[in-house]
Amino acid sequence: MKGKSVGIKKANGMGSVYKLQGNRRKPWVAFVTVSYKRKDGMRHQKRKIIGYYETEEMAEFSLWNYNKNPALYAEIEKLGTITFENVYMEWSSTKYRNISQTAINGYKAAYARCSSIWNVRMSDLRAMHFQRIMDESTLSLSSDLKLRSLMMLVCEYAVQNDIIQKNYAKYVIINRKEDHPEIHKPFTEWEIEKLFDHENIPFVDTILIVIYTGFRVGELFNIRREDVDVQNMTIRGGSKIEAGKNRLVPVHEKIQKYVMDYYLQGHEYLISDADTRKKFNYHMYRNQYFDKIMDMLEMEHLPHDCRHTFATRLSNYGANSTCIKKLIGHSSYTTTEKIYTHKDVAQLRRAISTLK
Repeated sequence: MKGKSVGIKKANGMGSVYKLQGNRRKPWVAFVTVSYKRKDGMRHQKRKIIGYYETEEMAEFSLWNYNKNPALYAEIEKLGTITFENVYMEWSSTKYRNISQTAINGYKAAYARCSSIWNVRMSDLRAMHFQRIMDESTLSLSSDLKLRSLMMLVCEYAVQNDIIQKNYAKYVIINRKEDHPEIHKPFTEWEIEKLFDHENIPFVDTILIVIYTGFRVGELFNIRREDVDVQNMTIRGGSKIEAGKNRLVPVHEKIQKYVMDYYLQGHEYLISDADTRKKFNYHMYRNQYFDKIMDMLEMEHLPHDCRHTFATRLSNYGANSTCIKKLIGHSSYTTTEKIYTHKDVAQLRRAISTLK
């Protein structure tokens, strides 16, 4: 129910303010008359609500701003209808030009998990909406980190473009549950031998290649045939961070035959889909091959465990710490080491050869 207008009367067309009855947090209303039309033979006033406010002064000030620049207010009002999906589409159209396909796939998977807020206006979203999505997660820590990253980046883009005033996604907390730990654990020596024993199972060899090279699964599938030096038995590849880009990895003698088998297939990418010859992506590989192999061999691992195994075994067998960092391509590869420590292929090969 409307209350009685108590604002100062203004010139026609300048609007007014009034107070609503009842106990309300924002009882003051600012409005303008935007048009007149006849209804049932009588003049009818059509009002446009500018907003609801806590005090009369705030309502008057908003009305004054509107009358000062109605076009600007209309633009602001338009921004208020922009949804999370709208902002994501704008943000991704630029962001995805400068990152790897693996990173794009990660963000797309995270965006799919935000489906409950796709059509919600950015101006209506608060920390609790983002937190609810996170709290419902049953995925790994790395997936949750990517989810939070996506929400924060989309909101930050909205802040930068004056769509919203505050990035509420930055308040999201990742609560790890005891019954859902991050699984990443190295393959045991017994499990590695079991993989060799079952090398005839399609794509078991790819698991062994990652265990003995340390490439991320996504990095492995980005390696082109031309990146393999069969004369010196080295592979150049890697991505994600500066320290890991285009790193040189010697091929351990235990996996050389697997690498050569793929190389001799003559495809553009070293490892590709057997039927389509197209490059694999992480989700296709995991769903169609990796998880099924793990079930068949009664093992419990994630694809990234192969890389953990590589680093753990190098350390266990006493490989040089700088060689480990260079082979892994970690950002902990310090500036001093990058500038003043030079490891040649022979030294890297010796580090790789420590693996049994």
